[in-house]
Amino acid sequence: MMPQLYTVLDLQPLDTGCVCQIEWLKAHPIYDGHFPGQPVVPGVCLIQMVVEIASQALGQSLQLIYLTQAKFLNPIHPTQTPHLTLSLTTTMTSDAHWKLRGTLYHQQTEFLKINALAAAIVSKN
Repeated sequence: MMPQLYTVLDLQPLDTGCVCQIEWLKAHPIYDGHFPGQPVVPGVCLIQMVVEIASQALGQSLQLIYLTQAKFLNPIHPTQTPHLTLSLTTTMTSDAHWKLRGTLYHQQTEFLKINALAAAIVSKN
């Protein structure tokens, strides 16, 4: 992810995933092009953020294999909604991949629903 697009304020591990509080950096240069004067967090950045938070929660680096579903329900304007919550469920599959199922929301408004499959990155030493 581009450095400092968001900050993890709190990450609470659960038996089957985590709940994470995040804050968007309101003045990130990505908004100069997406969109000038009316910044919106790019969808691809939301997907990458979910994978990064899952990696942090599981204590291992993950890479996205594929998306089963990604529903962008509302645009995220970082100046209007700087704090969001990610509720994430992680389940290991029989072939040692991780199913990720999450919802990104603030109060009663949902912004993203995602189902994905990720795999641990194996370092070659």
